[in-house]
Amino acid sequence: MEICIEPTNICSAKCTFCWYGKDGGDLRPKGFISKPTFGQIRRVLKNSNLRQRVISLSTPSGDVTCYPHLLDLIAMINDVGYRVRFYSNGILLDRFMPELFKLKIASINISTMIGSTPKEYSSTFGVDSYDRVMQNIETLKASKIPISIKDVQKRTRWDDFNGLITEADLPPGHTMPSLNEHRRIPCYGLYGKALIEYTGDISVCNCRQSSDLVISNIMDKRTVQAAIRSSESLKAIRNSWWLWGEMLDICKTCSHYHPMTRQIPRILRRTIEGLVVSVRRQER
Repeated sequence: MEICIEPTNICSAKCTFCWYGKDGGDLRPKGFISKPTFGQIRRVLKNSNLRQRVISLSTPSGDVTCYPHLLDLIAMINDVGYRVRFYSNGILLDRFMPELFKLKIASINISTMIGSTPKEYSSTFGVDSYDRVMQNIETLKASKIPISIKDVQKRTRWDDFNGLITEADLPPGHTMPSLNEHRRIPCYGLYGKALIEYTGDISVCNCRQSSDLVISNIMDKRTVQAAIRSSESLKAIRNSWWLWGEMLDICKTCSHYHPMTRQIPRILRRTIEGLVVSVRRQER
């Protein structure tokens, strides 16, 4: 399971294609991980002995580099035995370099617009930071940290964030795809992801943020595994999808959907899907 930590839900950009700042988007107050939550995350990670030795720093509605103590957070995660990967728009990376290069970073993933003009960039990202981002990328390339550039101009799959984003919000020339897949099988996010929110809440997925996805709180748990295994709300979410095909509203149009059976061999996958359909017919 991929464990993600959200340092903050504040962002340094105002991307037209993102729900950040939109009415009806992230309804939580803006904030950062508190000192007590920071300390508890350390204890929980140390006790958990996770098989996946890389912790992701990400947020459904912000940018991790807006967290002023990012270097301390990464150092703490390194200290308890994990490397870090994180996702960013790259705007504020210069605040943390070159000190960032001394830490154990698995990868840095940057979402930006390579080869555009400053005007095109600002019209999409909502800030005049094109030159700053390009310089930060060049500085990163000179380091030994693996980086992945996600060029939004080449993106083909967009998320409407439950109707908050329309085709008019996308970069010029892009269209909002229709989601035609039959979501008979629960999403892998319900089994393969967990997000520790800056508030200490544990959400079952890091693609979107909703109180419906919150399954526990880290402050009274000893390990991540215990928080997930003991969650009755998570069991209810999974069972509703499996037995009756009823998913949370926040999941219905999510562009990150993949059936949790996607890594299972095709013959077995079709057998499982057939059984699901058969059970649902009997239940009805």
